[in-house]
Amino acid sequence: MAHCSGHGFDLSNPSIETAKKNKERHIPDLDIHFECVDGYAFESKTPFSHIIVGAALRFFPDPKRMLQKCIVFFENEGLILASEFSCIYPSKA
Repeated sequence: MAHCSGHGFDLSNPSIETAKKNKERHIPDLDIHFECVDGYAFESKTPFSHIIVGAALRFFPDPKRMLQKCIVFFENEGLILASEFSCIYPSKA
């Protein structure tokens, strides 16, 4: 299996902390870095092959601008997954 890594960002520091906790709880071996940054200001020197926006696109004041920003991160071509739903799993005691 090929090595995969990821980079997640959010404007909300509490959301980043929650993401870090979820990663450690559910997928501790996943190579992913989280950063608290405005999506419009996010920069990456490494190109991406896949971008997952999840249910967050609607929270950007200008969703089209955010999608155009995402496309810049592809080296040649890539895939963007954007959905309008999210799932909340019951917490495990």
